Amino acid sequence: MSKRTALIIAMMAAVPATSLAAEGLYVGANLSQVKYKETGFDDVNPTAISVHIGKSINKNFAIEGRLGVGLSSDNIDILGNDVEIEVDNLVGVYMKGVAPISDTFAIYGLLG
Repeated sequence: MSKRTALIIAMMAAVPATSLAAEGLYVGANLSQVKYKETGFDDVNPTAISVHIGKSINKNFAIEGRLGVGLSSDNIDILGNDVEIEVDNLVGVYMKGVAPISDTFAIYGLLG
């Protein structure tokens, strides 16, 4: 699967979110820039895209899964060699704690 195809699929996956909300399900997409630091080397910043789907357990807790692929790489000079750093894929399962502030706004944290 090309990275462009992955981006299109991720964007389309977020569309049906309103129809799933009544069942406590939600979907979305994330665009991430990963920062990797190593002492003695320049930082590298590859990017990735992922989709997530979750299920609310109650108003304060949900469980969430994420799948993603890298979009772009970054290069670093290691001992005179140009080395490409990239995100191949990512997978995650999270417990989501939610603190509702109003009917339309909440603060959340992920553990996983």
